[in-house]
Amino acid sequence: MLPMIYHTTIEDYGNFMISVMKGKNLKPEVFQEMIRKQVQVKEGKYFGLGFEIYDLGKGEYALSHSGADHGTRCIAIVLPNSGKGIVIFTNVDDGYKVYEKLVLHYLGKQGRKIIEIETK
Repeated sequence: MLPMIYHTTIEDYGNFMISVMKGKNLKPEVFQEMIRKQVQVKEGKYFGLGFEIYDLGKGEYALSHSGADHGTRCIAIVLPNSGKGIVIFTNVDDGYKVYEKLVLHYLGKQGRKIIEIETK
């Protein structure tokens, strides 16, 4: 049996991430599990339920989810406390190369902290 392949638009995924960021249509206990630091990956970075969690300090955090298939790379990052976020879809295998500049530009000091955590 062939694996199921799902496709989405950047608009639909962005709307999904906004819903996640707001805990919309989720039971409160499920949302709490999503944002609970369950496994530490490195200093400042954890896995929650379905998302990576960046501890940005002073109660601020980011949720991130990424993925890739042959010829594509994507990442979404949301900052629930400020309501900011970014969704990046690329159609090349090395699309991750644009992430840093876009995250720094659009997420400002929080983006800088995410990049610092990733590059330690």
